[in-house]
Amino acid sequence: MAFAPLTTTSVGSFPRPNWLAHTQRNQLTYRLEGDALKEAMDDAMALVIREQEELGLDLLTDGEMRRTTFIFHIAGQWQGVDTQNVVTKKIYRNREANRLVPRITGKIVRRVPAAVDDLRAAKAHTDRPIKMAVPGPMTVIDSSSNEFYQDEEEFAFDVAAALNGELRDLQAAGCAVLQIDEPAMTRYHDKVRAHGAKALDRCLDGITVPTIVHLCYGYPGGGALQHQYQYEGVLPAADADTHQRLSRRIRPQLLRSAGAENLRRPHRHVRLRRSRRLAGADGRGGRAPRQRSSQIPRSRAGVARARLRPDDHQPCAGPRKAQGHGRGC
Repeated sequence: MAFAPLTTTSVGSFPRPNWLAHTQRNQLTYRLEGDALKEAMDDAMALVIREQEELGLDLLTDGEMRRTTFIFHIAGQWQGVDTQNVVTKKIYRNREANRLVPRITGKIVRRVPAAVDDLRAAKAHTDRPIKMAVPGPMTVIDSSSNEFYQDEEEFAFDVAAALNGELRDLQAAGCAVLQIDEPAMTRYHDKVRAHGAKALDRCLDGITVPTIVHLCYGYPGGGALQHQYQYEGVLPAADADTHQRLSRRIRPQLLRSAGAENLRRPHRHVRLRRSRRLAGADGRGGRAPRQRSSQIPRSRAGVARARLRPDDHQPCAGPRKAQGHGRGC
């Protein structure tokens, strides 16, 4: 699929309407249940897709309206993951956080697709290309309590194999662009060099559609010291792979927005570039917000929509009142 020289998109998640759920940071409470909840989730998805169309975005997402949690909407379907009997994890994203997390109780094996039906539902509402996201291996590991694996690299590659199966199924179902979220990469530079970068590559075996890797960098109004982790310690390892994968025809340019992400032709994904982005006659640059929208307050979300709207005189028909849905980095 051909994309414009500068393709516009979002990170992926959108604030949930108040009539669907109430969210307080990472705590999500739905207002409905059963079939009524499923219908409401799909209604919210349709509204979010319509809003993206009105904003003029080129590459749309489903808004993740069906996802109770981002990471374990995918990983919770795997054998070896216990999402029912959660435990407290003291160190989360390389800082003391005391988060309740699922347990890893056995070898990770993917059983069924998790997001393919979400993709099909989104495609039914628009003719524009759809992007779907999955969590990366390092982020799944950091968001769970490992009670099975003796070797973290083995753990990472089993997660990567499961994610690769999900990405292949999404690709086969017509997903235009695939995204991997790896916020943990910015927090554990030593692990990126040891096995994280290689596990990320394993996720993309057999993937021929364009890919994006998104690195969260904290949320406004979030916990203290969210931004003390820098990209510089990871860039040398990332750049070595980048130079091998990118065509020399692509000319480097510096895009001012540090929140831009990388959208490339097959096998030209860039893992980490800090604020440097690549675009050119033969490349395809991608622009997206720096952070996920899921935890932005309703008032700020409304301001953001107003600023993005192409014509200030045209009202937006999307959901006005929304809350976050707990997709924390």
